[in-house]
Amino acid sequence: MKAISLVALATLFLSFPAAAQTQPVTASSELQLGVEAHYSALTNAMPSASQADKTIHYEEAIKHFQKAIELDPSLLDARQYLETTLLQFGLFYQLRNRLPEAEHQFKHAIDVDPKSSEPRASLVSVLMQEGKQAQAESVMRQAKKDLSHEEGYRLLGDFYFSTGDLDKATNEYTSLYRDHPDDIAVRKNYIQLLICKNRLDEATIIDNEILKANAYDVDALVYKAQVQIRKKDASSAIDSLQSALRNDPDNAVAHYYLGSAFDQQHNEARAESEWREALRLRPDMTDAKRALAAAALKLNRSDPSRN
Repeated sequence: MKAISLVALATLFLSFPAAAQTQPVTASSELQLGVEAHYSALTNAMPSASQADKTIHYEEAIKHFQKAIELDPSLLDARQYLETTLLQFGLFYQLRNRLPEAEHQFKHAIDVDPKSSEPRASLVSVLMQEGKQAQAESVMRQAKKDLSHEEGYRLLGDFYFSTGDLDKATNEYTSLYRDHPDDIAVRKNYIQLLICKNRLDEATIIDNEILKANAYDVDALVYKAQVQIRKKDASSAIDSLQSALRNDPDNAVAHYYLGSAFDQQHNEARAESEWREALRLRPDMTDAKRALAAAALKLNRSDPSRN
């Protein structure tokens, strides 16, 4: 249950403030009180509000949701609200660098919903912030065993990929591709890793499978071009990238590699134009910034009068 749903439901409950006072204690009334407390925690953001105020509201919400579950264990809404509250309470602590308390809330959320990947991802985040990488990896390995959906079983591989540990990421994705060959995200991430490891023929086989199913898949066309650039086939790479951009003109990655392909053909003007377009679309694209800086340095060296 997302926060916006909680707010909407809380607004409905708050329209009838006397209900909780006039009815006997039931799972429904405890659920109402929990949502009201959660709503107060979400909206108690005025500068004069203390951290203690928010903490009290979160704790009250958790208490009432737990009571509702005790009264009616089948009450799915209460479990969803409890998980959401614990995650937000954990984030509340994490943003204030109260990391052990955040860790406690995220672990509690996992206990409430062992099949959800979000509490585990949140726990990994705070463990990494605490410098506990071994524990974080252990959480992700357990998630791979416990969770059957993609956000769970990809957690460890995506972690290695995002931290730049390409050897571990590649090993993990080799296993994932074997176990989940129909997961398109697994295929695409594995292709990227194979390209990074210069295992180009293996990458091409998987990429061709994607393009056979959908010849206009933009990601697959970009991966095809990356392989072609690495094989010094700039002309074919340009064709692949222009096909990708016909379907997705604002694809910054495609513009970046198109610049690289033109650069390989020594067409500096077209290369710089594509890199600038990539940077316009994605101002945080480091590779495009580096390419433009290298082009500027090369130009200065070839024309000393610019210095």
